[in-house]
Amino acid sequence: MANSGSRELILQRIRAGLKTQIPVPPPMSNEAVIFPPVEDPMARFQQECKTNLMELTLTHDASASAQQIASVLTSLPEGEIYV
Repeated sequence: MANSGSRELILQRIRAGLKTQIPVPPPMSNEAVIFPPVEDPMARFQQECKTNLMELTLTHDASASAQQIASVLTSLPEGEIYV
C-alpha cells in the first residue's frame, strides 16, 4: 500500500480521540426548563388550531366523529386527498 503511512496517521488520531475524556454536563435544574409544561392539552390544542387558522370540530363519540368526517369529505372538491 502506497498510503499506509497516511492511513496509520489517521488511525493514530482516531485512537487518540477515543481516549479523550468528555466531561459529563451537570443535571438540569427545574429552573432550566425552556418551555413550561402544558397543563391542559386540549385547551392548548384548540388554541394552536385557532392560531394556525385551522378548522376544529369537537365531537362526543365515534358516531358523531364519523358523521363529521363524512360531512367534511363531501364538502371537498373532486380530486386526491392526502391524509
